[in-house]
Amino acid sequence: MAALTAGCAGEETETDLEALPPPTPASSSSSSEEETRPIFDGTKREWLYAYAGCMEDGGFAVKVNEEQGNFDSVDLPPEQYDAWNSHMEKCGQAVGNPKFEELTDAQVRAHFDDYLATATCLEELGYEISEPPSRESWVKSWDTALNWMPHGEVSDLIDDPSEWERVNQECPQPQP
Repeated sequence: MAALTAGCAGEETETDLEALPPPTPASSSSSSEEETRPIFDGTKREWLYAYAGCMEDGGFAVKVNEEQGNFDSVDLPPEQYDAWNSHMEKCGQAVGNPKFEELTDAQVRAHFDDYLATATCLEELGYEISEPPSRESWVKSWDTALNWMPHGEVSDLIDDPSEWERVNQECPQPQP
């Protein structure tokens, strides 16, 4: 399987998704489904295209946004939302989670500030976001499924992929 990606000068390049490394087992012993997913053994960009490729293999057209590190559906009718979400879960298990780069304490604290700004942006769009945890609490759990993520709260409320795309354009998800 191959995916077309935009190169630096606007030319399209082909990425061989089958040549990407397979996920490796996670070291977490937690029973949480999110925490027991394997960790993808490759770059975040490779993970993004592997995940998008899995979605395409399931019959869903996707548009990758490398800058934001995510992808969105293309013209997904409302009657396919449940199938999309179900296949997203299957791909999450098959592909695994991306590896996080090791960040310094100062970088993690700055990342928390990015989440606070994102929460404000999402609230300005009319979404209700829960109170953030203390900085210290968030810093301790930032790279786990337990961390506070404003976009995660909003994604549970949005069924329409075009609305999700609009939200991500107006309030981009912070990247570590």
